[in-house]
Amino acid sequence: MLRLSDKVYCTYIINKIELEKLYLKQKFLYPKEHIPDHAEHFKFELYDYRWATFYTKVASKTSIDKGPSQRTPLERKIDNFYGLMGEKAVRDHLRFRLRLLFHWNEREPTFFEQIYKEPFDIAIPKKDGGYYTLEIKTTKEPRNHVHMIIPKGEWKMSDFTIAVKMLIFDLRKRKKAYGFIAGYLTREQVKAIPITPKGEYPCLKFAGRAKPLIEFKQPIADLWEKLKNECVAWESA
Repeated sequence: MLRLSDKVYCTYIINKIELEKLYLKQKFLYPKEHIPDHAEHFKFELYDYRWATFYTKVASKTSIDKGPSQRTPLERKIDNFYGLMGEKAVRDHLRFRLRLLFHWNEREPTFFEQIYKEPFDIAIPKKDGGYYTLEIKTTKEPRNHVHMIIPKGEWKMSDFTIAVKMLIFDLRKRKKAYGFIAGYLTREQVKAIPITPKGEYPCLKFAGRAKPLIEFKQPIADLWEKLKNECVAWESA
């Protein structure tokens, strides 16, 4: 049960009926045929003014697909903004639904200038004394962005990689973000993805491993269940 103070920060799960209504109300442009049937849909509020302001004034007005092939500092900040949105969706699930202990390789919106050295986005202690590491890869909201892409050299070789897709940012009075988790991959499955050279679709900006979101066959619900059974919860800490 969520406390009232928690609800402001929580990511809410959207069922398929709610999603159909949102497609009409919010006018999501992303093709539904590119969403896996088992995807977990979510929404959350951009409750922090700095995050909402950054998206409204900067990220929403800049296209990552224009300019030189090398990403500029601004483009990297925008990528990091989306990365933080994807990490929020995962962290909220771990904290509020699974109630697991975890360490987040924290980044704050001040805005994204630090260099982080930990080989994970999230580390979760296991009951057997080890830990699992998670890496979250977030795809921006344009309708033609239908792949999860891991840039060459930026993969941390975590145990699991989770694919998140942002669908839209509603920037009216109560600013909200909508998206879905397509599924996850193990370390071995990521290794098996061939590296696409820079300049070849969909890796136009940099070489990397690319996988269509629709081809994620492992539901994120399976990973949630695995973590729930094998990792340390707040109640048992």
